[in-house]
Amino acid sequence: MDKETLEEAAERHESDRDSFEAGANWQAEKMYSEEEVFSIIEATLIEYSDFARDLEGWFKQFKKK
Repeated sequence: MDKETLEEAAERHESDRDSFEAGANWQAEKMYSEEEVFSIIEATLIEYSDFARDLEGWFKQFKKK
């Protein structure tokens, strides 16, 4: 399946092109990197569970590919 670029998707929504692009850019800026998500999970779980011992294995198993 081909991924659509921001510009291609905006073309499909021409009547709201500026709003569409602004929203897509805002969403991209709000996304977390894999490292940030891992750090957040690790910091939260480390005090509450032995689960943190294999956090990296769990994270790799369930992250989107």
